[in-house]
Amino acid sequence: MPEMKFRVQTRFAAFLSRIRSARSVSATNLIYLIGWVLFFYGTLLLLPGSFLKLLPILIIFFFFWFKLQTEIYLNLKPPTELFIALLLIFGFIESRWFHFFIPYSDRFHPQFSIPGAAPTLIQITLLGILVFLFSIILVQNSNGKKGSLIWYSFLGYIAAVLLKSSNIYAWIFFEIILLLILFRKTGWAEELTKAECWIYLPVIILLLKFVGNFSVLRSYTSTPIQNYIWYFIPTYLLTLFRLYLLATAIKIPFVLVYHHARLSRKLRIAGIFQSNVPQIIQLIILVLFFYYFIGGWQAENLRELLATNIEAMKEQSVESRRVYSFAKSDTVRIPGYETSETAARFPKTGMLRLKASGAEQTTGYSPGLFLFAKFDSTLMLQKVDSVFLNRLTQKTPLLAATDLEVYPFRFNSWDSLVYNIRFWGSSSENASLLIFPFSIVPKTSAPLLSVPWSANLDKRDSTRDKSSIKIINRTKYTLGRVYTRLLDSRLQPAGYCAFDITLALNFSLLRSPIARQILFWLVIYLLVNMFVIRQTIKFGNRINQMIVQKFNQLTNGIRQISQGNLDYKISLEGEDEFVELGNRFNQMGDQLKKTIAEVREKEKFEYELKIAREVQLSLLPKKLPEIEGYHITASFRTANEVGGDFYDVLPLQEGKYLFVIGDISGKGTSAAFYMAQCISLIRFARQFSDQPREILLRLNHYFSDPQVDRQIFLTAVMGVLDTRKSRVQLFRAGHPKPIVLPADVGKPVSELESSGLGIGLVGDNQKFGKVLKQKTVRLAPGGGLLFYTDGVTEASRKVVNPTTRESETEFFGETRLLQLLEKLRKERAENVVRAISLEIEKFYAGQPHVDDYTILMIRKKALVR
Repeated sequence: MPEMKFRVQTRFAAFLSRIRSARSVSATNLIYLIGWVLFFYGTLLLLPGSFLKLLPILIIFFFFWFKLQTEIYLNLKPPTELFIALLLIFGFIESRWFHFFIPYSDRFHPQFSIPGAAPTLIQITLLGILVFLFSIILVQNSNGKKGSLIWYSFLGYIAAVLLKSSNIYAWIFFEIILLLILFRKTGWAEELTKAECWIYLPVIILLLKFVGNFSVLRSYTSTPIQNYIWYFIPTYLLTLFRLYLLATAIKIPFVLVYHHARLSRKLRIAGIFQSNVPQIIQLIILVLFFYYFIGGWQAENLRELLATNIEAMKEQSVESRRVYSFAKSDTVRIPGYETSETAARFPKTGMLRLKASGAEQTTGYSPGLFLFAKFDSTLMLQKVDSVFLNRLTQKTPLLAATDLEVYPFRFNSWDSLVYNIRFWGSSSENASLLIFPFSIVPKTSAPLLSVPWSANLDKRDSTRDKSSIKIINRTKYTLGRVYTRLLDSRLQPAGYCAFDITLALNFSLLRSPIARQILFWLVIYLLVNMFVIRQTIKFGNRINQMIVQKFNQLTNGIRQISQGNLDYKISLEGEDEFVELGNRFNQMGDQLKKTIAEVREKEKFEYELKIAREVQLSLLPKKLPEIEGYHITASFRTANEVGGDFYDVLPLQEGKYLFVIGDISGKGTSAAFYMAQCISLIRFARQFSDQPREILLRLNHYFSDPQVDRQIFLTAVMGVLDTRKSRVQLFRAGHPKPIVLPADVGKPVSELESSGLGIGLVGDNQKFGKVLKQKTVRLAPGGGLLFYTDGVTEASRKVVNPTTRESETEFFGETRLLQLLEKLRKERAENVVRAISLEIEKFYAGQPHVDDYTILMIRKKALVR
């Protein structure tokens, strides 16, 4: 069956059909919706409060949310594209409302306030619609599992914490994790056809760019409720929607490869992912390792030089004379700067920052940084200025650097986790000087001090900034960081002070030693990639081509077989699995020809059996005569397509009816053949005699004839119902005994004792007739007679003995039948026959029937009082 080019109309048509047939506006659903809306408002208004007060509201809120989502998923199963479109519409409305209500200049103001309750109410309503629409997408793509709603609500709380911390790197990491989670919720994309994939992909990319223009706040407000309503929740929802569109845009190419690409293309793409992608990842990791190694090495050199300067202050041997010495009891006073505490209160080492005063303040920019160290009873301070930094640049051996910059900074909650690891610190007595090898970019604030690296002064000119190279919107990167604690004049912690070795990217950098080393190793990598890795990939591609070639041969063979060419053979070289498949395929062709021939013979035989069954059923009465004052009914069931049981009720003169029920020995086609002969003979014999005894004698004479199969005999009960005298005269020829159902409930249900031999067993008609005795039964109102073949009582099934654990044969039996009739003695004849048939089917319990069975019942109607 060819694949549909577009299935979107089918999905939407099925959705509309489910809407028309579902109870979408039932009172229960309306209660769930109203409850969800009310508790959504309540949850938002109580969000800034305590968790204990919020918990009951949350439980009820999630209860209504789960119930509503269950109704939508089970009864509607909407297409995801519809709700993406609705999210886009209401997201745009929310963005325009936000843009209309909050001026652009106020969006970056951290303390703006929102007057009035009406704007907030509208904002909450829009947020509720967005939350509800996105939750439908999540549940729909989670196979109806609603636990993901709790998970994404918890992620919303994490998002609020991260937005409060204002840590851009933690937020980026959070977005990556969120993208990976949302990627698993794009299962609807796997149902897209190839044409739909190629249409949806550019549309989603355009939507992704369009959603990127939606407006949100850039900082949170001063009111806790406003934080969630106007900043945290809109930002989180917008991030979810953007990342979901991004995850879908990533998923669609995978769907094109997984479901719609040919095998050769799949193998080629798999080869790229297995070879080139790992190489690129390894190259990125190696570049990062090299970058961090250079940064750590250069930072360690700078740290050692700073430690040497601290030791030199003790000997008063530093080149600069900007060193100040104070006794333990002295107050630290440096000309031009504010006064600090006594020397005794200073810690062992660190950085001191003093505010300028007097002449220093009027001369311009002066950071007032002093590197201090305490030696026994003496405190030494070294002024950190451009002269000091220039001296450091002249004595520090480096591979690549353009500037040395000094920054003040503070840790946030996330940075401190990494900066506080002392593994790359120092165990010397100047342990307060620490390095951070994983620095990549300088601090965003302007440096307190910045000097060019002395070794590069001759290569620097005023045009350097004009020839700068930008990578990821940055022209300067950090290649080493040393930091120490920073104190103010009162010796209170003021954060940290960093010495950053920075590298400004420009074209003159291409002539530097580090650039030559990078170029050298890049050439080595390209040569190895060209002559080693590429050849390995080529060898792998050759293996893929051989696999595809053999697969195509198998595909062509299958195509030939499907077109009816069963003589087609596949020839493959080698001893791999494809050769084995080819041999199996050739054997399959031969086996198919043999099987088809057997199936044709079987179909021919089944067709003949079907014709025989139709003939047999046509011989049985389609409708039994309706007799005034009596109920008469019958049931017939064969073990195979055809069988040997038969029954008939034939009207005679003067209110008399001839009835017969019989069973040909054996079952199947031979029994059906003789059953047809027998019932034809009975109907034909009626022209000569209406006496059951005479008809049975004629039948015995026929079936005992030597020309008739001696393996065949039959049993029967034949009699005459006389409605005027309310009596039944019957003869039993080896058949199971009839069962009498007395009208008097005080009398038990019992078998009717009578004698008689099976028809065709003896050739002497006198002997047969001598045993054949007439039995007369008078029927009172409500009384009846039940006739059946041995297929009823001899029905058997295999059961396991609970004691011996061995398989045994269990029979339905006469006792079970009599007990059942005791319960049914007051029922109408058709109800009795139907109940016996159902009990027999229940007894077999799906096991094959061992014999045909037929049931015939005659009952006189009870008097109506």
